[in-house]
Amino acid sequence: MDFSFMEDIEKSEARTGIPTTQYTKQNPFSFKLEDYQDAVIIPRYRNFDQPHRFYVADVYTDLTPLSKFPSPEYETFAEYYKTKYNLDLSNLNQPLLDVDHTSSRLNLLTPRHLNQKGKALPLSSAEKRKAKWESLQNKQILVPELCAIHPIPASLWRKAVCLPSILYRLHCLLTAEELRAQTASEAGVGAQTLPPDFRSGFTH
Repeated sequence: MDFSFMEDIEKSEARTGIPTTQYTKQNPFSFKLEDYQDAVIIPRYRNFDQPHRFYVADVYTDLTPLSKFPSPEYETFAEYYKTKYNLDLSNLNQPLLDVDHTSSRLNLLTPRHLNQKGKALPLSSAEKRKAKWESLQNKQILVPELCAIHPIPASLWRKAVCLPSILYRLHCLLTAEELRAQTASEAGVGAQTLPPDFRSGFTH
């Protein structure tokens, strides 16, 4: 384990809360593409107690805060944030971010067609899913200036959320081996101790 990295995370603002950096016209936000590649970001203007975290899926260099907002209720993205959150953007030329929710299904033990309560998810055709994905209105679009960047990169985050599933799998295998060894000892069926080069016929 990289303990120096863990110590950096421990000391970072992401552990105690969302950074409160304030940009002004005199000190405007400067967008750097490399900062948002393989990044997890946190909106700084909502859900302060339990902030939402998102993977950056894409950077829309053809969109800015002055681009047309998907809903007719607001003219632009800048108008939306000003009206709903009373936020003024210092940089109106920055690109926008297409983001995905970080997974809440941390253990991957629930079948993909069921929700966490065990109920079947509604099915949709491939065409409907594609249309929904391609529609800007159905995407989560965020402004970089209004988001904090989490110190853990998205690639590492995705691996970390698999740990419960991996540990559960190891627990099941060890329990099965314990049962096998106990059966071999008490019933005299099979070898109690397997040779070091033994390989199971099950690969998954």
